[in-house]
Amino acid sequence: MKAQAKRSIMSILKQSKPRFWVGGAKEVLTRIAMYFGLINFVLIAPTAYAILSPYIKDAVPWMSFPVFIVFWLAVIGVLFFLEYKLVMPSTLAFLNKQEYSHKSLLREDHEAIMKRLDKIEEALGVKKEDDGTMPDN
Repeated sequence: MKAQAKRSIMSILKQSKPRFWVGGAKEVLTRIAMYFGLINFVLIAPTAYAILSPYIKDAVPWMSFPVFIVFWLAVIGVLFFLEYKLVMPSTLAFLNKQEYSHKSLLREDHEAIMKRLDKIEEALGVKKEDDGTMPDN
């Protein structure tokens, strides 16, 4: 019973074959979302300051509108740095694994090139180590 349950869980988790239009549409929409975010920030920042300024002035009397904008730009800068330093490497590693495990044109080209290279090395009589590397001379 456990084996059957494990198989059904694995069949649910198995990813479907890639559909390029789905990924393409998501990629384009994700890329243009940044521009909408910038427009949104430019439009909402003055409104937020106008609404919150009485409360801001009570807590931080020196907080003017330019300082308010600089503060939020600094927050965005910190988030940018964290994204670049921590999240992006992990995301790229994940995407590389996904690309390799699914139909990848680069992987197919690489495998074809390696087969051709093996045939050439065999024809030339080049010996390889057990791990596929060239022996030390």
